[in-house]
Amino acid sequence: LYSSGYFIHFIFFSRIPHKEERFMFVVYPLVCFTGAVCLKYLVEAFEFLMAKYLSLYRKSSKTLKNILIWIICISFVLLSVSRTVGLTVNYSAPLHLYRDFYLSQTLHDPDHIVQVCVGKEWHRFPSNFFFPNEKYSLSFIRSGFRGLLPKPFAIGNGTWTIPSGMNALNEEEPSRYVDISSCHFLVDLDLKDQLENHFVNDNDFWELIGNYSFLDVSSSPKILYRAFYFPILSSKYNFYG
Repeated sequence: LYSSGYFIHFIFFSRIPHKEERFMFVVYPLVCFTGAVCLKYLVEAFEFLMAKYLSLYRKSSKTLKNILIWIICISFVLLSVSRTVGLTVNYSAPLHLYRDFYLSQTLHDPDHIVQVCVGKEWHRFPSNFFFPNEKYSLSFIRSGFRGLLPKPFAIGNGTWTIPSGMNALNEEEPSRYVDISSCHFLVDLDLKDQLENHFVNDNDFWELIGNYSFLDVSSSPKILYRAFYFPILSSKYNFYG
C-alpha cells in the first residue's frame, strides 16, 4: 500500500509518448522505500525456501542470508556505477564543449555581440553561465525542430512580464531564428542520417575548433549498451556522432 504511489506514477508516465527522467523526481523517495521493501521480502522468501527444502540451512542460515544481501547490494552498486559511467561517456559532450568554449573566450573582450548559434541542439544548451559575459548571446537557426523555442527573459521584470512571440500550442515562431551568416559560433551534433546540413563538412564557411563524441541513439539499437557502460562492449555496439 505504501509503495502504490510509485507504481501508479510509473505506470502512468510509461503510457504517455513523451518521457523524461525529471517526471520521476517526485517519487524518488518512494523508489528508495520500494527497493528496501523488496529487498526485505526477497530475503524473507529466501529464508522460507531454504528452511523448507534445505535441511542444512539451519546451521548456516545467517551466513547464507548475509551472502544474498551482499550479492544484491554489490550488484546494485555495480549497476549504478555502470549507469553513471554510461551517462557520462554517452551524453556529457555538451558540457565539455561549452566548458572549453568558456575557457577559450574568458580572456576575450569583444566590442560587439557574439552570436553562439544552435539548431537541433537547442535543448542541450546548459546555461548562460557557460558564456564569459553578457556580450555573448545564444541564437537559433532553423532545423528539423518545428516547435516553440525558448526566449530570453525581458530586461527588468522578466519573470512576470508576459513575453511576446509566445503561444500555448507549441507552434513554431519564425521570429526566433537568425540568419546563419550572422553566427560567430555554431554548436551542432552531426549524425549520419540527419536531415539538416552537415556543417562539419562545410570547411569553406566553418572552422572546427572543438569536437566531442555523443551517442547516436538511432544507430545504436542495443538498449542495454546504451543504458549501461560495459568496457569494450559499449564501444563495439554503440555509435557516436
